[in-house]
Amino acid sequence: MKRLLILFLLLMPLALAQSSDYNNYETLDMKFNLNSNFQLNDMAKDSKIDFIEANVTIFPHESHNSQVTSLIATSNPTTDDYQKSDDMISFKWDKPTQSNFKINLESTVKSKNVLHAVDSKIKFPVTEVRSQFTSPSNHIDINKDIHDKAREIVKYENDLFMAEFKLAQWIEQNIKYDLSTLTADVVQPSSWVLENREGVCDELTNLFISMSRSLGVPARYVTGVAHTNINNEWGPHAWAEVYFPDVGWVPFDVTYGQFGWVDPSHTKLKTTLDSGDPSIKYLWRGRRIDFSAEEININTELIKTGNKIENLASIQVLPLFDAVGPGSYVPIEVKVANNNKYYLPEKIVVTKAPELTERNVKSVLLEPHTEESVFWIIKIPETLEPYTKYYTTIEVEDMFHQSSQYNLTYSVGREVITKQKAESMIKTQDENFVVQDIPSSPLVQIKNLEYNKNPSYKEQFKIKFLLEQVEPAKDLKVFINNREIVSLDRLENSKNVEIKSQGKDFMNNKFHLRVTYKDESNAPYNLEQDFPILVKELPWYIVIFKAFGLI
Repeated sequence: MKRLLILFLLLMPLALAQSSDYNNYETLDMKFNLNSNFQLNDMAKDSKIDFIEANVTIFPHESHNSQVTSLIATSNPTTDDYQKSDDMISFKWDKPTQSNFKINLESTVKSKNVLHAVDSKIKFPVTEVRSQFTSPSNHIDINKDIHDKAREIVKYENDLFMAEFKLAQWIEQNIKYDLSTLTADVVQPSSWVLENREGVCDELTNLFISMSRSLGVPARYVTGVAHTNINNEWGPHAWAEVYFPDVGWVPFDVTYGQFGWVDPSHTKLKTTLDSGDPSIKYLWRGRRIDFSAEEININTELIKTGNKIENLASIQVLPLFDAVGPGSYVPIEVKVANNNKYYLPEKIVVTKAPELTERNVKSVLLEPHTEESVFWIIKIPETLEPYTKYYTTIEVEDMFHQSSQYNLTYSVGREVITKQKAESMIKTQDENFVVQDIPSSPLVQIKNLEYNKNPSYKEQFKIKFLLEQVEPAKDLKVFINNREIVSLDRLENSKNVEIKSQGKDFMNNKFHLRVTYKDESNAPYNLEQDFPILVKELPWYIVIFKAFGLI
């Protein structure tokens, strides 16, 4: 009798599980301190100083997720001429006798973990907005390459949140974040970053803002502090804010992969048109005076954490094959469900698995109360012992630390799944909706028709397609199974169409799409085609009605 040896393999995490971040806390209480020294030295016996001002432009600000609970400003030497406005704290010394100066800011901040109230699609492209935050600036420049790349990334997109999400995602995936480059000390303009495909947080943020502005979307630069895994402490950081009509300024941190949301460790210190704005502005009047200033010291400490947040999303990991043979490529599906009435930007990380064929991090933007799937392929080891059954854990985690696990089995003698088969399986799962073009017509083309080819009777799904305008057309109508769903007096630009439907609308397993329109001379055109669809899980009474030909 042969004995089967069972091995359970504990794999080292592929990436840190972000246990040191604060993504899943409701609130953080933090203490912020800023101090800086500067000197005024006489250059001659008749040197003279009438006054000097130090105008501090970085300090904790109230924002959508932060409340400044205290702010105390002190200086040495002390001064009675102290003023605070929304964007500046000013110290002024008249006829000072000391040569060494120190300014100090101490503040406490309560930060909240909140999602922006984006509960429905915001139209994109946005209508014309007159704002300084759509114009190029010194470091946030705009050239043809930036504009063309931004348009390419958001091509055919009609949802502002999704368009901005795609811009941020493209930068995260295609621009190398590298502190060892020369840009760590000298900030380069966005055009340089796009051309060289590398930069640090300032420059990744600049490029994101440049791309947004090139599309007419207002975006601004944020200077602040945030928690970092480097030495497990807070440090200077930069991110962007994008203006969403009727919502307000929505944060995008390209460096941290937080697109439309930032974790509560972020404290905003300043918002500006450009990244090159100074943190302290000095102004003085005098004669034969030498001025020098030291670096600004910023320190942020955590005072206390609030409660853990409730589950913003539900996730489930499931292999599309199990009990496979050596050397198999196993497709993995991760289902992510948004439990909120707002859009939810998510990031999924594979934290435990055998070898992956691609990077272990993927981002997804979920509409309110919807579910999406992301996929990976894992590689099973080639060499296995006979008569041995192997178990290995696949673990995934979202950025709020919701996790899911599955124990995958493999052994000699089982089916070996090829990479081609794994990719084909993902394509089938990932494309629950058929994607197809209708043969072209002279003036109008139907592109990227997307629909669920195998819905259940009660399942709701969307039918999407692009009405691509070749030449202007008028009196355009679109019918599905002889039901009019689109009516346009004129089609002068391409238009994305999205229709909510249900499986029961196609219970006869018929999907007939017809488009009618006229040209400028009133000549009629007709474009139509049948598409395959099979409705499953029919109720018993519908099955009986169909059997007797009653429907």
